[in-house]
Amino acid sequence: MQRISIIVPIYNTDKYLSYCLDSILSQTYTNWEAILVDDGSTDRSSIICDEYAEKDNRFKVIHQENGGVSAARLNGFNKSEGEWVFFMDADDTIPHNALQALISNSTGQKYICGTANEIKEGTAKRILYTNNGIFKKDDILVSILQFTRNFSWELWGKLFHRSILDIETLTVPSNIKVFEDYVITLRILNKIKNVKYISVTTYNYIIRESSATHTNKQDLK
Repeated sequence: MQRISIIVPIYNTDKYLSYCLDSILSQTYTNWEAILVDDGSTDRSSIICDEYAEKDNRFKVIHQENGGVSAARLNGFNKSEGEWVFFMDADDTIPHNALQALISNSTGQKYICGTANEIKEGTAKRILYTNNGIFKKDDILVSILQFTRNFSWELWGKLFHRSILDIETLTVPSNIKVFEDYVITLRILNKIKNVKYISVTTYNYIIRESSATHTNKQDLK
């Protein structure tokens, strides 16, 4: 079994963190390590991380001074050992079969993307990115650059082969405070030819009022 490294940047999400980590524990695919990067949290997040690491040694905790999500993600990647990498946010969850569905579709692929549930607190969910099949990276790039939202530019809900990730790709300039995923995804797409999409839900994206992309009005375009 190939190992999957799950990288979770964490900053002051103690209200939701246990749901995130429990969803990792529930995975039917068991050869994973979860790199929990506590980015200088001032709430109970760091304590929760240590508690899960004590329960299951597949959880590995990094405590660092606050440096932002990109720095946390990069530090987690540098400490990871898996052949595959899966990114997730600390206030989201993944269905129990997410890793199994992605790794089962990895033969001959380096970038596999599932569908996602978008869940707004207190409202019904909707399904995002219902593509199925192998798509040329140029078509995806055009769609993303035109902001059509037909294809996902977020890092979450995808499985990346380690060979298409490196320090340069994951390093985002310090003046970019939101939409870091957008920058990194464009870089990754420029390294490959195709992306495989599967019609299986691999991520639960939970929209909260405190989410960075909803509180910051920076113009992405």
